[in-house]
Amino acid sequence: MKVTAILSFPIPTDARVKVKTGDLVDKNEIVAVSPEVKTPFKGKIGQIRENSFDLSFPAVEIKGKWSSGQETHGELLCFGTLSADVHEIQTPAQKKILVVLGTIKQAFLYKAITLGICGLIVGNLDEHLKKDIEKEHLLTVSFEQEKIPEEDWQILKHNENREALLSGSEAKILLPE
Repeated sequence: MKVTAILSFPIPTDARVKVKTGDLVDKNEIVAVSPEVKTPFKGKIGQIRENSFDLSFPAVEIKGKWSSGQETHGELLCFGTLSADVHEIQTPAQKKILVVLGTIKQAFLYKAITLGICGLIVGNLDEHLKKDIEKEHLLTVSFEQEKIPEEDWQILKHNENREALLSGSEAKILLPE
């Protein structure tokens, strides 16, 4: 479903803001300096507060059924298998959101965490893995099905190597357009 997402992003209290409400910004545009803060997505600046700013942007929203964590964003890396194996993670995964069509094993989870992933999207997880994920504070969205529904999988696969945002509190995935 297409939505207009509005998200709040932090600004250090000692930073100097370079934008104003209503400004249109590109991805990675500098919105504050000393220290430098860049926008993660193309969008429109909303409210600016002492320690954060709002960014609105058009996005495709996909809803999962179970989630853990708060919010994160990163580049999607897709695995089109029903049971992902630890040996499938061959590329650098730091700051990536791994998308697995089906489910994962514990060894896959811990290797992915060790490699520095920031999020996980899966078709399904067993209860034991859910507890491990919560203990590790890994932001995760699960569809609670044998695999991610085909329409959602195609959208995620089409957006591989692009930035996405996960909301653990709402079990949703936002794909900026």
